[in-house]
Amino acid sequence: MNRLVNNEFKKAWILILQISLTIMIFENHILAQTQGQQEEKWAKDVFNKRTKILDYPKFSGQITKLDSNSFRFDEKTLIVDNPGEGLKVLLVNGIFYPNIIVGNSVAVIKTKQQLDSLSDSQKVFYNMSRTDSLRISDFEELKSLSKSPKQKRFKFYLYSFWVINPTIYYIELTNEKATKDSNQIEFMKGCRVTYIEKGSILL
Repeated sequence: MNRLVNNEFKKAWILILQISLTIMIFENHILAQTQGQQEEKWAKDVFNKRTKILDYPKFSGQITKLDSNSFRFDEKTLIVDNPGEGLKVLLVNGIFYPNIIVGNSVAVIKTKQQLDSLSDSQKVFYNMSRTDSLRISDFEELKSLSKSPKQKRFKFYLYSFWVINPTIYYIELTNEKATKDSNQIEFMKGCRVTYIEKGSILL
């Protein structure tokens, strides 16, 4: 009798675990959809508020590929999580580079000895103002906002030294010679950055 009760208890417990796991998977799926929809709404608002087309020139300094996901542009390093082939084209050709995100100021890189001489508050300020090393991820096309073969819009996440959560950025690429038959690599090789805008910090 006890063995029968134990077996029934185990079956009930397994069923509860299976139901809980199903609910968790469903909730995560809904959450991912909700976040994606929210990011798309933010992107629409950003591009609708744009007042003029910008035109960022190609990077004119030295570009060094450090490894498969790290690129140095003069004194600034850009680390990309799982870069696609299209993004790699943008980077090695100097179409997309750190100065587009943080501006043209020269990054000040302190030595360990210099860092050790700073007070805690000075270290915090230094880390908050650092632009020598940036990391981005999730560089993805917003296909619903890319209405023309000559223009594509993307979003990516930027990770900073002083903030745990990433900031979402929106960027527009334009290639006047692109057609509906152009593949992504062809588009990327001939495009230029015509807009970039900082979005919200993701929680």
